[in-house]
Parts: sequence; structure tokens; C-alpha cells
Amino acid sequence: MNFSGARFNDSNMSGWFVNDVNLSGSRFQNINLSGVAFSNCRMPGAMLDGVPLEEIVEAYRKSQLA
Repeated sequence: MNFSGARFNDSNMSGWFVNDVNLSGSRFQNINLSGVAFSNCRMPGAMLDGVPLEEIVEAYRKSQLA
């Protein structure tokens, strides 16, 4: 499935199961992702509130080592 460039706004996506989908370039705003689990995802360039997800994950992993 290709959702590249899609825009999701004010959506409740809790309970969705999405597999092998291209979301590159998509924009999410005011979305409910309660309980979402990501697995085997390619997320280069993905941002959460303007912070790259790679940096968030790296900071989390470092905090677990301390």
C-alpha cells in the first residue's frame, strides 16, 4: 500500500493494523496513536514534534544504560 504524501489530520488510528505500507512524505497532525507498536520499520527522516525519531530512540537507549 502506498500512502506516500498522504495527510492525516484529527484521526483516531487506535486499533489499526498496517503492514508493509509506504508512508514516506506523509503528514500526521492531531492523531491518536494510543497503543501503537512499530516493528521492523524504516523511519529515516521521521520527526516527532520536530525532533528526529532516531535522536529520540538514541536518547532513550542511552538512558537505559545509565
